[in-house]
Amino acid sequence: MVDESIQIGPDPGQGGRSGPDADDLSCPVCRARFRHSRACPRCGTELTALMVLAGRAYRLRRASVAALRAGDPLRARELADQAHALHATDRGRRLRAVAALLTRRETPGP
Repeated sequence: MVDESIQIGPDPGQGGRSGPDADDLSCPVCRARFRHSRACPRCGTELTALMVLAGRAYRLRRASVAALRAGDPLRARELADQAHALHATDRGRRLRAVAALLTRRETPGP
């Protein structure tokens, strides 16, 4: 069983940010910082698909943390890897490292 005092990132239920890691997102065309809108404020590029992928990755990371708390590090690693493939974040890398440690696998790269 995983020590529930270990925090991978802020817990939305305790005043932390919730939702996709907006600070890690930028427009793929002009690199402008993400502003929670469907179109880039700088160049007008449609960002809905990016928002959908980031949201899916966020939900996979949350499911991964839940799997860790439920004592299933193999499932947690699978979910963390899926999230990383969709949207790599610092929190996601930490989550993958924790799951890798618990499954005694080699720590994943960047």
